[in-house]
Amino acid sequence: MSSRVVGGILALLVVAGAHGAAAQAGPSLPRQLSLGEALSLARQNSPTYRQTLNDEGPAAAAVRAAYGALFPTLNSSTGISYSRAGRQTFANQVFSQGSNTVASNYNLSASWSLSARELMAPGQQKAQQRVVEENITGAGNTLTADVTTQYLAVLRATASVEVARQQLARNEDFLTLARARQQVGQTNIIDVRTAEVNRGRSQVALLRAQQAETDAKIELIRRLGMPTKLDVDSIRLTETFQLAGPNAGGELGFGSYQTSGSFASTLFETVYAFGFACNAGGTCNAFSTDRAQFAMDNISVSAVPEPETTALF
Repeated sequence: MSSRVVGGILALLVVAGAHGAAAQAGPSLPRQLSLGEALSLARQNSPTYRQTLNDEGPAAAAVRAAYGALFPTLNSSTGISYSRAGRQTFANQVFSQGSNTVASNYNLSASWSLSARELMAPGQQKAQQRVVEENITGAGNTLTADVTTQYLAVLRATASVEVARQQLARNEDFLTLARARQQVGQTNIIDVRTAEVNRGRSQVALLRAQQAETDAKIELIRRLGMPTKLDVDSIRLTETFQLAGPNAGGELGFGSYQTSGSFASTLFETVYAFGFACNAGGTCNAFSTDRAQFAMDNISVSAVPEPETTALF
């Protein structure tokens, strides 16, 4: 039976700058890290969250023990003894036994005692179990908020790096212009020196922005519970858009999508766009079917390629 395509996903992958060195052995992050992947990694590796999650098992065991205390207690025992024939002296008295004897004993008893404390224990333990479950839910919400906030901080730091890089390029152009004007006598050396100072300030601002971006990525990795020695410069953030499926007549229509985060302000060199076809069961495929077809139109960009390069769009 063929499955009907009910929706799709358009994924954009940005590649910005040079690739970093290979990550060290051990736990690794995907090169393209989405917010959903970051949250999944945090739930798997965050020590604080895992410590809270570990309380679930003992709480469930305490509930079972409280119910077990309501059942009767059964006790059983058995024993055997052997006495050899002969004479024994005890306190100057002689005791004689004419034959060997073998004796055995058995015991089986049951007891059942109930108290108000034991009757209330299951309810108390179940209430404690609910407290643990709520603590786990609260820890999960806190973890989601922390990771999301830091993820957005990384996007903001990446955008700040691009702004600083653009400002540096602009001040370098101003310096070139000032030197050219000084050579033809249209300005003096003071303007050239001022342009050099502005360029130097831009270089310092770029270094600070890059360091802030690295710090933000390290903090994100720390909140994910991953080793901070991973190659943070190789992390790339991705963005996906939910596409509408065919209408009642089986026709597809165009939709408008606005990039945000790293795509909105990052100077990138390559963008890959690929679609996922999703059926009614929620299964999505990108490359194993010919149904993930899409078209792009009216692409707006804030910069165009250099004249000597092939146009991107």
